[in-house]
Amino acid sequence: MSSLFGRKPLDKAAVHDKTTTTFDEMQYLVMDCLDELFCKDYPLFVNDVSERAITHKLAEYIQKRFPDLNVDCEYNRNTALGPRHAKELRVEREEIVNHLVYNKDEEDLLAISTYPDIIVHLRETNDKNLLVIEVKKKNSRVTRDHDYKKLKAFTEINGDNPYHYQYGAFILLETENEELQKPEITWFAEGKEIK
Repeated sequence: MSSLFGRKPLDKAAVHDKTTTTFDEMQYLVMDCLDELFCKDYPLFVNDVSERAITHKLAEYIQKRFPDLNVDCEYNRNTALGPRHAKELRVEREEIVNHLVYNKDEEDLLAISTYPDIIVHLRETNDKNLLVIEVKKKNSRVTRDHDYKKLKAFTEINGDNPYHYQYGAFILLETENEELQKPEITWFAEGKEIK
């Protein structure tokens, strides 16, 4: 299968052995991982599996590119503050409470949690937070607004949140389609969307 991004897929996964990276390098590495995901796991898209199943496989490919860092899905701890400390994020809590009261669908509840879908970091510190990713399928009933707020909060430098991820990425995926579609990727840094 050819690349969705107009590049020849790599025969061997590019390994990134630094804990910081330029924006161009990060874009390339994420697109390369998405190409590998589409090539190797096409049935996940055609069969419209859950976002969690897709993010798990994507995280596996990202981990190969960052062997010196940890790649985790739905990571719910901030152990830099002590054992078992919850990963809290200051976003609009009213939004989450409203969904809890009015919407009982598990997929929707997971979509509005404050836990990121995928993170590239070094566990037990907030000094090496490299990349935070939120993934959404186009057929999701939940809008991207909450994900954008999370990515802005996770990447902010000066603010109430202690994480300071270098980059954030929102990835919108097309599923239930026989022919794979190029995903839409929106990037964030320093608490803002990169235009």
